[in-house]
Amino acid sequence: MVRLFVGTFLEPHERNLIAALPEKHVFPESLTNRKIRWISPEKLHMTWVFIGEVQEESIKPIAEALTSSIKEYLKLAVSKMEVPSIKFDRIAIWPNKRNARHLVITASRQENAFRQLSHSIRKSMIPFCQGVQEEKFRPHITLFRISRKILTTSTPDLIAESGFDYNRFASEVMTIKSSIEPLVLRLNSVHLVASHLGSPVDAYQSLHSFSIRRED
Repeated sequence: MVRLFVGTFLEPHERNLIAALPEKHVFPESLTNRKIRWISPEKLHMTWVFIGEVQEESIKPIAEALTSSIKEYLKLAVSKMEVPSIKFDRIAIWPNKRNARHLVITASRQENAFRQLSHSIRKSMIPFCQGVQEEKFRPHITLFRISRKILTTSTPDLIAESGFDYNRFASEVMTIKSSIEPLVLRLNSVHLVASHLGSPVDAYQSLHSFSIRRED
């Protein structure tokens, strides 16, 4: 079995911008009472579709479906020259500040070219991931994750038994916005990615790469 998703990785400039954040924005453990784990630069990406666990023999038909979907997008795209992009201009705490698990950057709007590409990709994955039809697509980039494990129950300045000062945390993480706003991700390529997180490899592996640039 292999765990797959369809994603677009950040370009070096965007990666470097986010990689500098942990030094600029330090959040003390007394604020969250949990470990904060910043996403390493090489793993920064936007997910189009999370496919999940599949048999290895499914990789080829999934890659073929993606190839067809991108060819179809390129054939119907309004502009033959423009590479689709998305501007991430909002900071969000997911699922909410009281139960914070992820800090992400999101987009307030999606251009037509982006919508066309996302529709084509996600539609092609329906035979392999039925949940695509049910879930709302929320393009985002995860900046860091917050552990569920509580570090201590006796640290001063903590809120209730969880020790998470969520109001102060929500206020302070918003200062990150000035360091990265806006972040424009040009969608030059799409990847079929195998996730090895939690394994000894602990990395993402691009199995297939699909260019969004026209050849003509």
